[in-house]
Amino acid sequence: MDRKGRGARVTIRNSKLVQAFDANSGLDSANPDFWRGDHRPGCIKPGGGSSGTIIQENIIAWGGMGPVWLNTYGPDGIPSKDDAFGYLPNNSDPRLGLNGYAPPGPNLLTHPIYFDSFTRHILLRDNFVFGSGGSLIQPRGGAGMRNCAFAFGNQMWNVGQGDFNNYNDAMFEGQTTDGHRSLCQDAVATHAGYMDGPNAGNSMSQGVRVSSPLVSFDRVLVLHDLNPNDPNGAARLVSDWDGEVHARRDGFAHTDEQFAPGAYLAGFKGRERDLLSYWGDQIHNPNGLDLSNVNDATIFRWYDAQRGNAPDTTTDILDIYWWLRDLPQDEIKSTVDSFIAFMQAPFGIARRWRTAAAACSFVPDLAEDGCRWDNPNNWGRDLIPGSFAGDTVAINGHEVFFQDHTLTVAGLDLGAGGHLHAVNGRLDVAAAPTCTGSGAIIDVDSLTTTGATLAAINVPDGLTATFSAADGILTMVLS
Repeated sequence: MDRKGRGARVTIRNSKLVQAFDANSGLDSANPDFWRGDHRPGCIKPGGGSSGTIIQENIIAWGGMGPVWLNTYGPDGIPSKDDAFGYLPNNSDPRLGLNGYAPPGPNLLTHPIYFDSFTRHILLRDNFVFGSGGSLIQPRGGAGMRNCAFAFGNQMWNVGQGDFNNYNDAMFEGQTTDGHRSLCQDAVATHAGYMDGPNAGNSMSQGVRVSSPLVSFDRVLVLHDLNPNDPNGAARLVSDWDGEVHARRDGFAHTDEQFAPGAYLAGFKGRERDLLSYWGDQIHNPNGLDLSNVNDATIFRWYDAQRGNAPDTTTDILDIYWWLRDLPQDEIKSTVDSFIAFMQAPFGIARRWRTAAAACSFVPDLAEDGCRWDNPNNWGRDLIPGSFAGDTVAINGHEVFFQDHTLTVAGLDLGAGGHLHAVNGRLDVAAAPTCTGSGAIIDVDSLTTTGATLAAINVPDGLTATFSAADGILTMVLS
């Protein structure tokens, strides 16, 4: 726990977390031929009170369910909560480690990634998240999502509510229990789960939902609940559990409770830029993107291109799961980059990043958070400082919050009264920081610099600062 009682800062990086069910702990002790109906593990589950979580460059899949489960009628032959939880022989893939027995089936509470309330300083970057009988992910307030792919979930993601201590004392008037100014950039969600069972809930194809104020979307695509190029794709609308026809949900929506006319967040929707939902019966295209080639943007055509196949050779989404599962870890980011670019290209969306070190100047994007280092829109909609080690940084007297895994910059100028909150991750500064006036570097997680005498470094109460020097580099770590 940190000094304010929040969960410790955690980084999960460059990992493959491809299932979260375990026959040693997930079975019903009273009836070991069945998984527990409330089975709720997750691959990453920071829980309530998490502060400063970085989830970067990972393959994350399934949570507390798995592919090719059994739909049964339980030990008594009567439809019940046990129906999709039979731990019975079904020749399951040996890579699941279940000795041929069935994995647990869909459950509304199975999330590969799940945050409870009281979250802040969350960064999700360069991840591929796959497969869930519930939501693929539940980011809460203060979350930044960049360059992430989501596929095959009954729900894609919900930027949900959560008590969030804002970056300053001014809270949202009359409402302090919602996340403030989360952002989603360069994210793609595709191919609805349509995975049914007694505990799966009634949402088989929900896309992106928003229940927090001022959440911004930049180059975000929610595409194709069904594969438009597969003549048999519509068969997925029929439940393989009870035979009912699933309702096709919208791909993008703000929740009525918060945003309907007269509701307390009406008028506080965030910016939508290069956002498209082409999902179910919904077309939400606020920026008028060209949809002529929309059916080229499928996960199946991307996968076939990666494998050297003719387009639409692949129609089984699980082929893509097993391929992602075996992906070398050093190829995760390039694979996510490839997928995002492939899905954006048919709409003329292209990220135009600089290709060399530059002088980076912080200009707050007040339509978004206006204070995050890890938000490219605060740096002229270009790569953040530290993308190249030779980058120099001018904060221009603003208050900036840093969080990223490890970034190196050649110089840091706080400007008149500039404050850098190095709250999470590590920032290496190759030259002495400079400032005029009362600038400060505060709430440091890990910072290295060749000299800090020109900037006040405040050690928060209850933390310990450890200094060391090697080859002229002064390092301070707070714990």
